[in-house]
Amino acid sequence: MRTARPAPRRRPTAADQLLGLIDLLYRAAAAGTAWDTFLERLGSVTGSEVVPFLVWDYASRDGQCLRVFPLAADLVAEYQSWAPKNAYVRPEPRLQTGQVRVIPASAPFVRDSEFLNEWLRPRVGVGHNLASCIASTDSYSIHLSPLRDSRRVEYGDDDVRLMRALVPHVMRAVSIEQRLGGVTLERAGLSEALDRIATGVLLLDERGRVTLFNRAAGDLLRRGDGLAIDRAQQLVAARPLDTAVLRRVIVGACTTGAVERSEDAAALHAGNALLVARPSGRRPLQLTVSPLRMRVPVLAGAPPRAIVLIADPDARPVPTEEVWRRLFGLTPAEARLAALLASGLRVDECSDALAVSQATVRTHVKRLLHKTGSRTQSDLMRALVVGPWLTECSARDADVETVDPAGRDPVVSVQKPARA
Repeated sequence: MRTARPAPRRRPTAADQLLGLIDLLYRAAAAGTAWDTFLERLGSVTGSEVVPFLVWDYASRDGQCLRVFPLAADLVAEYQSWAPKNAYVRPEPRLQTGQVRVIPASAPFVRDSEFLNEWLRPRVGVGHNLASCIASTDSYSIHLSPLRDSRRVEYGDDDVRLMRALVPHVMRAVSIEQRLGGVTLERAGLSEALDRIATGVLLLDERGRVTLFNRAAGDLLRRGDGLAIDRAQQLVAARPLDTAVLRRVIVGACTTGAVERSEDAAALHAGNALLVARPSGRRPLQLTVSPLRMRVPVLAGAPPRAIVLIADPDARPVPTEEVWRRLFGLTPAEARLAALLASGLRVDECSDALAVSQATVRTHVKRLLHKTGSRTQSDLMRALVVGPWLTECSARDADVETVDPAGRDPVVSVQKPARA
């Protein structure tokens, strides 16, 4: 009985190799960790020992490695000191965006260079360069340049054709990565900014599910004193009555956030403010629920449709005395008094805490009023404890629905916003 021989494996064609490299490129653009795999494959296809991705700064005559395969970290670090002597990026005319050029180790400006003879060939063992320019401006250029052992044959026409076909995709992949990187940095910055806000912030999708919350909201939710997130990722209150009102408010805000056209006025809901009781007996949490109406591309995913702001009146953060001193030009004594007043102490209690007379405290209070531009002590407290992020998040343009902490029926006070 004869055993059938397996069919011989088809050798990959130039087109197969190009398509494989392009596939890896766009994976790299979406996830930066895939660049090493792309550079390794490019080195294999072109018969290169090293594949660097470099930036050259024309003003400072300096360069840096964006990525390089497979050099060790110490050699990459060494390159920084040798970059000003890099002979491959200095020949005129300069490579323009999209151009590919073979620079053999025998080229006079390379062959006689200190860069090749004292560092590149002895330390890295290469010399032939398949230079390609990914971007070129008046101030810098980006190069993807596979390097081959100078003892081997130079790069040929097939290598040049491959690189010329590949370079436009590299340019596009770099552009995609830059855009995604910008979005990532923007999101990271916004996330960090939200985490520095003492007010709890939650974002809800079209179904009212919590999709994102900042550190302050997370702390409140973990304590479970008044609010929590259920298995369906819905925001729930400790009391069923509060939950019912909260759900109604959230549905209205999310529905408004999902409205496509402004002429659908009947479906618009301005938002609500409400109090949510806490089992601990502390003062109720103060919630503001507002719709978020934003246009996003269809393929961008589900956008947030509502935002919930949560303030804890018993845990309102007080800025440090140093911040007040810088903001309002307070003296150390005035800043200490401001901290005591912001913590809820009366004038006589501040007098005892500071071991000064009540007349002295009142004098300092007058100075605080003047320096903060306040007319009354209530104005002073707002200047001291209300953060700038709360100035636009009031209920003045919302339907204000207050849930009585004692458990009675909701008391609804309606204030309709002016329609455009």
